[in-house]
Amino acid sequence: DMSLIEMTDKEVVYNGTEQGITITGELPEGVTVSYSGLGINVGTYTIVATFTGDALNYEAISNMSATLTIKKASLTGVTVNGYTGTIDGNSHNIVLNKNAIAVDGSEVVWQFSQDGIHYVSEILVSNVEDSGTYYYKATAMNHEDATGTFVVVISNKIATTIEVTNLDSLSKTYDGNEIQDPIIHTNSNGEITITYSVDSINYV
Repeated sequence: DMSLIEMTDKEVVYNGTEQGITITGELPEGVTVSYSGLGINVGTYTIVATFTGDALNYEAISNMSATLTIKKASLTGVTVNGYTGTIDGNSHNIVLNKNAIAVDGSEVVWQFSQDGIHYVSEILVSNVEDSGTYYYKATAMNHEDATGTFVVVISNKIATTIEVTNLDSLSKTYDGNEIQDPIIHTNSNGEITITYSVDSINYV
C-alpha cells in the first residue's frame, strides 16, 4: 500500500552541496527507494524517486517526481570601510578594507561606482573632487548581490617627507664664526616654515 507515500515540491537555499527531495511516509516492508536528478547550483530540478521491492509479491511501483528549486544564498559578513587620504599629485587606486563571505568559500568579486549605475573594478582618485559617497557591489556565483555605500574623503594636504641633517651634532671649538643651521631636505612643492627650539616648548 503506497497510498500514504508522498513526494512534494520543495524550495531550498544554495549551500554548495548536493540537495534533493525525499518522500514522506513509511514504505511497505521490502520496498526501497532511490533518487535521481539531485541539484547543487541555483536553478530548478526534477527529482525522481524510483522504488524497488520483491517482484514476486509486489506489483511494479510507479516512480514519483517533484520539483526542487534552489534559490540564491546571501553573502555574509559584508562590510566596506570608507577611505581617507591625501592627494600626492598622482592618480592612484585607493585600497579599501572590505569583507564578504560566500557560503561555499567561492571568490567574491567587488565593483565600485560613483553614480550607482556604472561600476568599475577599482577606484582612482587624484584630487579633492574625488571625495564623496561611492557605491559597492559584491557578487559571487549562486549568491545574491550585496550592495551598499561608503564614503571617500580626499584632503588637499600634500604628504611631505622631511630629512634633517644636523651639522652641529659634532663637537666643535668656538672660533668666533656663526654656528651653521641644520640642512633641511623636503619633497614638498609647497612652502614649508621650519622653526627651532632648545626645550621642545618654545619655538622660534
